[in-house]
Order: sequence, then structure tokens, then C-alpha cells
Amino acid sequence: MIPIQLTLEGLYSYQERQKINFENLTEAGLFGIFGSVGSGKSSILEAISFALYGETERLNARDKRAYNMMNLKSNKSYIEFDFINYENKKFRATREFRRNSKNFEDVKTPTVTFYEWKNESWIPLEHSNAEKIIGLSYANFKRTIIIPQGQFKEFLELGAADRTNMMKEIFSLQRFDLQNNASALHAKNRSELDQLEGQLKGFEEVNEEQILVQKENLKTKQQKFEEVKIQFKNIEQKYQQLKNLKTDFESLKQKKTDFEKLSIQKTNIDELETKTELFDRVFRIFTPIITEKNKLQKEISEQLKNRKTQFKNLHETEVKFENIKDKLLAIQPKYEALHQSKIQENDLSLILQMLTFSDEIETLKERTKKGSEKVKEVEENQKLIQEKAQKLSKQIDLLKPKKLDSTLLLNVGNWFSEKKKIEESLKSQFEKIDAKKLKLKESQKN
Repeated sequence: MIPIQLTLEGLYSYQERQKINFENLTEAGLFGIFGSVGSGKSSILEAISFALYGETERLNARDKRAYNMMNLKSNKSYIEFDFINYENKKFRATREFRRNSKNFEDVKTPTVTFYEWKNESWIPLEHSNAEKIIGLSYANFKRTIIIPQGQFKEFLELGAADRTNMMKEIFSLQRFDLQNNASALHAKNRSELDQLEGQLKGFEEVNEEQILVQKENLKTKQQKFEEVKIQFKNIEQKYQQLKNLKTDFESLKQKKTDFEKLSIQKTNIDELETKTELFDRVFRIFTPIITEKNKLQKEISEQLKNRKTQFKNLHETEVKFENIKDKLLAIQPKYEALHQSKIQENDLSLILQMLTFSDEIETLKERTKKGSEKVKEVEENQKLIQEKAQKLSKQIDLLKPKKLDSTLLLNVGNWFSEKKKIEESLKSQFEKIDAKKLKLKESQKN
């Protein structure tokens, strides 16, 4: 056996797929596999042995061989070994086993397939018998081709019979074992001779005259046999004709019976045919109506669903409207109070301005006492002040009719969201009013 190529995947330390090409190595005649302990040297030889025979010396069947051989990080192991056998034919042995996805320690039985290289392609073989292809049993294979570690001594200490059998198997020496072949052939010939002698024992007294008489009798018998054969042939033809005729009569009888049965059933068949035609007419008439009815029922059901949805939306809208209305009613007094507070603020501002103007008038009066030169200037300032007062009063009169109508508030959809702003503004206005009141009190004291 000459190795060509070995492919390993998921076996021992070979997690990823690896290929070993032996062709360049075998051309050298002698080569070695070197590496540190645990690097996978023995795994290569063990993979070859397992691919061919499904056996390995390191583990036996009771050791969960497939589980222990598979790499712990792999879910599949694959071995592919290409080799040339003693007949110089190229073969390939493959073995594959997978892990059970539901049980990590359960590895399924390996699948094995052998191929032969023919016509530039791999042809699957119907068997997986490596002993038939290689010409060696597993016992002699591991003694001569792949000797397990520590067992070379066993090869050297084989007994004479085991060594002879092994050499015969390796070098096909059975063809040169003439003693056994000759004895077997002699025994076979002796058996055949004894059988022939036993068959001839009843013919010792037979002579030529008896043979001639028996030949004449045989000739006569043969002539009679030919005549009888001709008669038998004629009779057989007549018999076949009669048999065919009988078959025809039986067939006719059966057909008559069937016809009578069908005649009896004709009334029922006619009724069924009439009913079938009636059914067809009714089906053609009512099918469109039924289809339209189903369509209308479907539309009605969809409309009812839409109606329910619309009622639900209407109810939710009414609830939201009531909530908004309640919030609006709660905000409206504050809004009206805000308007009043603005008016009050404007009034107070006018009062403050009037007080300020009155102070200016007093100042002008004091100035008139000091000199007549300032009289005209004071009068002009007084006129200006009066004009300003009139303008302010007109502005007050114009602002009073511009009070917002409460009905406009309902049209403001987003007003409720400004509640917080209104409250803050109201608070600010109240603070301003308080400040104005304080200023007014201080001015009155002065």
C-alpha cells in the first residue's frame, strides 16, 4: 500500500481541515514524521488505520471511541485517505461522524464509503471491506504497515505458524503451497471416480447384442413418441380452441349478467342524471347570488366594525371635549380676572402719571412765584401736560371697549395648553400692581 493524500478535520488536535500530501514524500523512498509530544504524529497513523478498518489501537469500542477521537470544539470529524493498493489501483476511504446536537457526549455511528479511481472520477464501491482491497487483515496490517507504539516486539516474537500465515497473506504465497493444492485435487478426483464407478455397477452384463436390441426398441419408441407427439399437438390445439371458446362463453355470460344489473340500475342512474342536471342549473343560477350575498355580508361586517370604531372614537372625543371644557371653565375666571388686573394696572399707571404731572404743576407754580419770566413757560408746560392727560384718558376710553368676548375663547383650540403661561403672567401682574400700590402710597406720604 502506498499513501497518496490524507485529509483530517475535527480529529484530536486537528480542529480545522488539514491535508497531508504523501506523493513527494513517497518519491524520496524513505521519510519520517517528526514533532513534539502531543503535536499529532500518532494521530496521522491512527487516522489512516481508522479510515481503512474502523479500528484503532489507542482506543477500543467501549471507550466511546468516536467521542474521544473528536475534537472538543468540533461537531464533526472527517477522515479521507487516498492510497494505491497491491494491484496498483487507486482507492479512497472516507469516514465521517457527527455529534448529537442535543447531547454533547453522544456521537453518532461513523458513515464509511470506499471509492475507486476510474475514468478520471471517483466511483463509489458497494462494500467497505479494506481487507479485500489491501489484501491484509487488520491484525497483519498493524503488524507490518502501521505498528503501534511499543508493539514492535510482538512482531519479532511471533510464532512460526503466525509468522507463516502473515507472510503468506502479505506476499500471496498461497499460490505456491502445492502440497495442499495437490492433496485437495487428489481428493476431488478420487470422489468423482468413486461416483462414476458406483453408477457403472449395474451395467457389467450388458453386451453389444443387447445394446442393438435396445437401440431398435429406442427407435421404435421414438417413432411412437413422434406420432403421439403429433396427436398431442393436434389435441392441444383443439383443447386450446375449446378453452378459448369456453372463455368467450364465460365472458359473454358475465357481460349478460352485468348488462342485466346495469339495466336494473338504469332507472336509478337516470334519476341521478336528472338530479345532477337540476343541481347544475341551480348551481349556475344561485352561485352568483350566493357569492354576492357573501360579499355583501362581508361588507356589512366591515361597516359594523367601522361603525363600532367610529362610535368608540366619538366617545373618546366627547370625553376629551368634556375634559377640555372643564379645564377651560376652570381657567376662564382667572382669564377674566387677568383682564381686570390689566385694566387696574393701567388705571394705576395713569394715576401715577397724573400724580407725577401734579408734582410738576406744583413745581411750576413755585417757579411762577419766583419770577414772571417763567409764567409763559409754565403755562406752555401745563398745556402740554393737559394734552397728555387728555390723550391718556382717550386711550383709556379706547381700551375699555376692547375687552375680549368670552365666546372667542372657545375657538382657541390650544388655549388650555397656555394655562401655565397665563397663571405666570397673572402672578407677574399682581406683583406689578403691588409694586405700583407701594409707589402710590409712598408718593401720597410725600
